[in-house]
Amino acid sequence: KMLLVNSTPYIGLILTVFIAENVDAGCSPHPVKKYGIKLLTSNVPVIGPFLNTLLDDFWPDDCAFLAMSKLIDVKLENYDRDRLNNIFRGFKNTLEKNRNLGASEDFRTMYAFYMDVNNRVYDFTETTNNAAVVYFREYAILKLTVLKMLIILRPKVKNIGDLILVTLEKLETLYKQDAKNMFDAGVMMIKEIPKIEWKRRVQYKDVAIGDSSWWAQGVSRSKLKNHLSESMAIWDTIIGGDYEKYKIRNFDMVALKQTSKFWVSCWGSGSYCKPRTCPGHSGPWFYNNDYWTCRGEKFWIVNDKANDYIRNGDTVGLRYSYQNGKGYWMSNYKCDIETNICPGEKFSGLQTSSSCKAEKWTINVAGKLNGVPVDHLDTISLLGHHYTKYLTYDVTKMFFTKRYYTVVKNRGMGGPTWNMVPNDPPNLIIFKEKLPNIYDI
Repeated sequence: KMLLVNSTPYIGLILTVFIAENVDAGCSPHPVKKYGIKLLTSNVPVIGPFLNTLLDDFWPDDCAFLAMSKLIDVKLENYDRDRLNNIFRGFKNTLEKNRNLGASEDFRTMYAFYMDVNNRVYDFTETTNNAAVVYFREYAILKLTVLKMLIILRPKVKNIGDLILVTLEKLETLYKQDAKNMFDAGVMMIKEIPKIEWKRRVQYKDVAIGDSSWWAQGVSRSKLKNHLSESMAIWDTIIGGDYEKYKIRNFDMVALKQTSKFWVSCWGSGSYCKPRTCPGHSGPWFYNNDYWTCRGEKFWIVNDKANDYIRNGDTVGLRYSYQNGKGYWMSNYKCDIETNICPGEKFSGLQTSSSCKAEKWTINVAGKLNGVPVDHLDTISLLGHHYTKYLTYDVTKMFFTKRYYTVVKNRGMGGPTWNMVPNDPPNLIIFKEKLPNIYDI
């Protein structure tokens, strides 16, 4: 469980310490764990002091990786964990040896180290291995950080010898290619690891199959996505991408996916809302970007903060339509969900006024701190303010529930029993207008 994030800038590097609960009896009783590094695109500082800070203060320890596995909700097999842990420990030993020999600023030595790291890329990007995702972010950051160091060192080298083909231009191209490869690997991890993890749990009968499993996959995916998002945004920037486009803002148009088949639909202003299969797998903007394709599944999400992000924990409204001077908003005034004309065209005073309470919802994103922007393909829950219950559904209608949907199998002396246990509320996947279903949800 993450309690606090404290980021300290260090010229070209942000060194991030997560203060986490003690996660294992074999770990230090102190709650502060070294928990990863995040690379920025500005210049890496002077190499010697940088390596000292990295190795002595911010290199993630064994307990940090265990904390990560709990944070992103994956179970590690001892063999896979130990194998990757030993590889990562070997990286640290090599860097410490280079430092002790005074070779941390030697281009040839550091290039050889980069090649060793690069040769291990499959171990840390393998999507069939849950342990890989726990070590992936730190591996990717280490790889790109060392390459950035080589770019800084290269102009200073005069006697390059047999590395004459390793030009500055080649290193800069490699830096962008590595950033792209790490970004693509991150997408694949977010896409595949939760599916594999929950198939394994179903296989071992730890959870029930059905919608509860699909919802639980969504929560796991969201935790993993949020764990990687800051680093992936930086990698996307290196290759000239626009990660900002995934963030959802006030009055953006969105769609809400309920399961692998159904979407929230309020077709017909003033009507009741229910699940519908339109627009299929990929969202209402995939096949046709016109306004009317699967119109019933499109909503404007509002927090009454001009041009600001929709943030985790915000009170929001969901406007279905505006016609004949009336706005129709998703409402929880009745037990079944419908669209009502309160509050009108816009939602002035959404955060402060007590009016139109039934048209207000609290949006929460699994695995994300309050105040952090909501992104395309986040796993969210919507808590209605009128009944203080979560939005959910059956095959015919939308309604409310306080139920928590994870089903766990307990193995006792009298035989196994199935129990509903408190966990995450029923959830939805939020799609932003015209963006693709890159995680194949």
